Amino acid sequence: MFTSLLRVSSPEEMPIDRAVVFAHLRSIPFENGQAPDDADYIDGLIEMAVDRLDGPNGLLNRALISQVWKANYAAFPVEIPVPLARCTAIQSVTYLDVNGAAQTLATPAYRITGLNTDNARIRPVNGTAWPTTCRDGEAVTVTFTSGFGADAEDIPGSIRHAILEAVARAYAYSEPVIDGRSFSSLPGSATTAVTDWRVWPE
Repeated sequence: MFTSLLRVSSPEEMPIDRAVVFAHLRSIPFENGQAPDDADYIDGLIEMAVDRLDGPNGLLNRALISQVWKANYAAFPVEIPVPLARCTAIQSVTYLDVNGAAQTLATPAYRITGLNTDNARIRPVNGTAWPTTCRDGEAVTVTFTSGFGADAEDIPGSIRHAILEAVARAYAYSEPVIDGRSFSSLPGSATTAVTDWRVWPE
């Protein structure tokens, strides 16, 4: 189990096109680059909805738009499950040797399985073992990229629709709570739409 999980680089794009959101909320097309007067407020609602789904604290336990993360471990597990779906690349595996010196494990020393799936794993190549590390809460660090892709079009339609529904509900009700229901949560229909994309932690 990892001891910490930190995002190294944030996505440059949102997983839904803001023009689509503007058109949905106002029922008019986003023409000539003219954003509505409350565009900043709507952008904030989009960020809120994305936060409810994206990353290790999101409901889906996965990255949406491609982003780089570092997972730290106190030691090498027998097999390292990449802790955030969908992993598309492993940038590096580093560790602190018995003397506490930082080392980078050569790529041929480990095998990656399940890239571009929700179950990527790293293990030493057959016939070898992980190197010995010192005692440290961050003795091993795996840097990796996860996400469906770099653009909103790469995100599954059901996830984009869930974000759109969450934004629409939050926009319709300016108060944070109505009838005892929190609008920081997803609408029921949106939750249903993304259920199949949820990744359960091991």
